[in-house]
Amino acid sequence: MLTAVLLSQLLLTTARCRHDLGAWRTQDLAQVPLQTLAQESAEMNACAFVDEEELRTVFRERAAGGSKQITYTEQGMLLQLERMRRMVEFLKRHQMTDKFLREEERGPHAN
Repeated sequence: MLTAVLLSQLLLTTARCRHDLGAWRTQDLAQVPLQTLAQESAEMNACAFVDEEELRTVFRERAAGGSKQITYTEQGMLLQLERMRRMVEFLKRHQMTDKFLREEERGPHAN
């Protein structure tokens, strides 16, 4: 049985990965639906395996002091951070932050 990441790697191409990474750089993440953020984060992480040359290029340019470009993994992390930011804002908006913290103090599986 193929995992979702393996399946997505089979469907992705280097050209698609590079196109999508470029497109994400211009997006206002606050306007992107939550589910899309999750899907695209998974895609960016899969692209890191599909297009390993891009990672080497970015790091080589960074070592030379030149590249501001981000990697697929970094873009995936930015998408996940936006998801987490929204979740925290939801907790704050609904005055649930204290409840969350109290439950966390009791342990990760507290009900």
